[in-house]
Parts: sequence; C-alpha cells; structure tokens
Amino acid sequence: MSKTVRIFKRTAIAYLLRCAILTCLFLPASKTVSAQADAGYKIICPQKIESKNFYLISLFGYFNEAKTMLRKDKDLSAVALRKYNDLQTAENHLETVNSLRFTESEITAVGNRLKALYRPDNALGKLVASHLIPSGCYYRYRDGDGAGLLVRAWEQDAQGINHVIDVYGEGQKPYYPLIDSISFVRDSPGHWNMLMESRRFLLELLKDSDLFYAAPLQAALLFLNVNERNEAVDFEPVSETVNKKAYEHIHTVDWDRYPYSIILMLGAGPTDYVFTLNREIKPRLKMVALKYQQGASPFIVVSGGRVHPYKTLNSEAFFMKKYLMEECGIPEHAIIMEPHARHTTTNVRNTVRIMFRQGIPMDKCALISSSERHISSVSAPAFAERSLNEMGIKPYELGKRLSEQFLEFYPQTTALQINPERDPLDP
Repeated sequence: MSKTVRIFKRTAIAYLLRCAILTCLFLPASKTVSAQADAGYKIICPQKIESKNFYLISLFGYFNEAKTMLRKDKDLSAVALRKYNDLQTAENHLETVNSLRFTESEITAVGNRLKALYRPDNALGKLVASHLIPSGCYYRYRDGDGAGLLVRAWEQDAQGINHVIDVYGEGQKPYYPLIDSISFVRDSPGHWNMLMESRRFLLELLKDSDLFYAAPLQAALLFLNVNERNEAVDFEPVSETVNKKAYEHIHTVDWDRYPYSIILMLGAGPTDYVFTLNREIKPRLKMVALKYQQGASPFIVVSGGRVHPYKTLNSEAFFMKKYLMEECGIPEHAIIMEPHARHTTTNVRNTVRIMFRQGIPMDKCALISSSERHISSVSAPAFAERSLNEMGIKPYELGKRLSEQFLEFYPQTTALQINPERDPLDP
C-alpha cells in the first residue's frame, strides 16, 4: 500500500469519526428522555380510577389529537374489533373474562404500532414530553428515548388492566387476599351472573368504539365499581377537599426554622367495624402532636386508607386527623391526610409523592413515627427488600433512629412510579 493511500485512509477515518461525534452532540433533544419529573406537574383528574392506575391510557382519552391518531390506525382499530367480537361470542363466564384480557401478542402488537406511530413532534410525542415524563408515573422507564418510554408505559398499563380483570372479574387471589379480594364467592352463581350481566352492558357500551383499549379498560373499571373498590380515589381531589388548607399553608412555611420537613404518622387499622380508630394509636398520636408542638416540623402527615378489617368504611387517615384536631389541638392547616396507603411500604411512598408534588423540600430530612415494633420493622433491611418486592422501588433512604418511636428518612423521587400490577386499590 502506497504512502499516499495510507495517508488518505487515515484522513478519511478521522473525518468519519469527527462526523460521528458531531452527530451525537447535535442530535435533537427530543430523541432522548429527560430523567427529571416536574414538581409542578398536576395529575389530570386524580378523582378518576383510570388516572391513578393507567395514566397513559387515561391520557389517550383526555387528548383528542392522540385519540384520533389511534383511531385512524388500521392495526389498532383491528384490535378493538377483535376484542369486541371475542366478547360478543363468549358463551360463559370464563370465556367472557378471557375475551376481555389483553393477550401477550396483543400487548406486543400494540407496542410495536405505538413505537411506529411515535414522533417527537406529533400528538404522541407531545403527550410523552408534556405528561409522561413530568408526571413521573413511569419513573422506572425514564432512561432512553420517547418511543421506548411510551411502549413501556403501555405495557405496564395493559398488565395492570389484566390484573384488575383477573382479581375483580375472574376472582383470582390478590397479593393481600384477606383485605383486597373480590366481593363474590368465586364461581358462585352470583359471581357468574355478575360476569354475564357485565358482558351485556359492555357489548352495548362499546358497540361503536374503535379504540383498541376500550373493552379491557371499561371492563376493569366496571369490575372495580361492582366490587365497590374505589379506595384509590377516596377524598380526591385532596387538594380541594381534606388537604386544601394544609396545601395552601405549605407556600407560607420558612423551612429553615424547622429541623424536619414533615412527621409521618404510620397508620394502624381498627380490628373491627365498630371503632373508627385503633385505640392503641391514640398515645402515638399524642406523642406526634407533642413533637409538632415542640417545633420539630410544620406538618404532620397521617397516612392510611380504608384497609382493616375487610372492606371497612373507616379511613385511618381521616380519623387520625380528627383525633389530632379535637383531642390534641393541632390546627387543620398543619395536618396533611394521605388517605390511600394500605401498607407500611405505601405509607412512605405515598407521603413522598405528596412531598414532591406539593413543593415540600426533598433534600430535607423527615421523620417517621409509630410504635417501637413498627419503627424497628421499618429500620430493618428486610423493609427495603419488601419495598422493592411490593412496589419495584425504594422510596426512601434512612437516617438516624432518634428514639423508640421516631426514625429519620430522606424522600426519593422513585416514589412517583405507579404500581397497578400489584395493587390497583393504591397504585
């Protein structure tokens, strides 16, 4: 090889490398997904169960430009027709349930179409940039491009819908069967009748629908409604109801005056239907009130939904707030209700979500309070493992244990990730 040729090859290679580097540097920003959720973002219609569980699909319903794009796609509308025909030909309760679930092949096919339709500057691209990313609802999938986030969000929503149909339609066991199970005896005549009557209603409701997700989504919402499982939206929108005064007060707080941002009071449900508040928790509430009065924090967060016993009507957070106000003299503007958590893991996760979305400092230490045994459980390594197992995330980092009843923690943005595949009553 001549010297001239060698020089030419080296020059060409160097030129190509420079071009590649410049291409990477100047790729349009829309090709990649920002890792940052937006603390100012407000979830659209938090009082709707679909917004809590299946946020991407709920967004499809709220924005006509995206909905029209999906309707016009022949492959997606074919999915809608097939789901409707399968429901129409179902002859018994089992076939009805099977027709309503998304199959794995349908989930894959829809994901492929969404990926093909996605452009940063079209309706799907705008939905990703303006809602999926800033909401943080799909935080685990934030790394990568917009099309990838869109597909992963779709897959999660589809699996979440299937889970609701499995548990509250077919009657499969949920993760916590003693408190979250279907309201019918599985395979009883009443259960079968419910499914067949649901089929008739859905056939009438969906006869003109060409949206690929309509049948499974409406079935999931219907089954939750029939089973009276609306816990996920209790008191919503909380910013206009039980937390209005506290949320308004947040903006007036001088955070430098306090060693801790909030004191999280973990819930404890009554053991029967008569008592509205677990009597063991009253001394703990008085201790938390004293800590507040000593100036530890400007807010007490009371966390706990309608959990124990099965299908109770009593909200732990509501009655803890009532007790703090009436028995301990704590002003309403200093109490934040978190009325949806069903377990200790989600006590923490849901509280961190409130902190992030309401502008409570995320870089400031917070406190958890409960019984000595409860705090010992939270401070153990097994609690971190449980968080990862139940929610797929760990929404906190621990600080020091101050006493038997108080433990420091630092909130983590991972808490924004929703989790309908495990717990549609508190996703």
